[in-house]
Amino acid sequence: MPRLPWGSVSLKVAVLVLLVAPGAVRAQGDLEGRVVAIGDRTPVAGAQVRLPGAGRTATSDTAGRFVFSGLPSGTQLVVIRAPGFRPDSVKVMIPAEQILVQDFVLARALTTTLGEVTVTGVATKPKMSGFEDRRRQGTGRFFDREMLGKVENRNMSMILSTAPGVRVWQGGSKAFLSSTRAYNTDVCAFCKSKPDALLDLYDQAAGARPACYMDVYLDGTIVYQYGAQPPMRLFDINSIPAEQLEGVELYTSAAQIPAQYNRTATGCGVVLLWTRVSK
Repeated sequence: MPRLPWGSVSLKVAVLVLLVAPGAVRAQGDLEGRVVAIGDRTPVAGAQVRLPGAGRTATSDTAGRFVFSGLPSGTQLVVIRAPGFRPDSVKVMIPAEQILVQDFVLARALTTTLGEVTVTGVATKPKMSGFEDRRRQGTGRFFDREMLGKVENRNMSMILSTAPGVRVWQGGSKAFLSSTRAYNTDVCAFCKSKPDALLDLYDQAAGARPACYMDVYLDGTIVYQYGAQPPMRLFDINSIPAEQLEGVELYTSAAQIPAQYNRTATGCGVVLLWTRVSK
């Protein structure tokens, strides 16, 4: 399958796609990616790259590159994490019979939080760690595979909007979750900042409003942390269809949040997303 030469392609700005001759009908495509550091664009070696929807995992080489071949065409969520960097996630469109060539840019983590984002080993079959134990404790709101299977025709924002204490913010086709609590500068250190300062500029352009946004974990790895500086991109809850999830946990207050997932202490709540195990 032919490909374009590497260029300086930003995760947030552009994608280079090489078109193939008409008549190609196979509904598969390839993703050739490169993980680089923000700013100097230094290659990031050893980054874990996951496609939860396809059940695929790869590790970047010394040049920061990785390849996925024979992917189903259509939208895929890409989740990237590497020691010393803040994890990130983005949706890409895999074209049929084409190669998507894209750079993925990671921001460096603060030294004080490095230990919290470092992951040992590669979990190709993530488990819902502690899901049943936490459900038995009776705090939070839980959606298991049976419940999700009954509403797979709906997007996740519609499903989770039924939970008390949750507010859904729409930004075009994207949706972000926040708690219904208001800012309280007496108990929330992050809230002492100007609210807009806690939002990424791209999210503001997409229509996101200042709110108490919930932290989001995907298979135990944080992909959005409220109050991080510089601001992390909000996680689009509609980026993962219900049929790709094994379970969801919602905690809308500080009293409910399990200790291992209470990173910011803002009380804005936490969403835990657990993807299905590929067979």
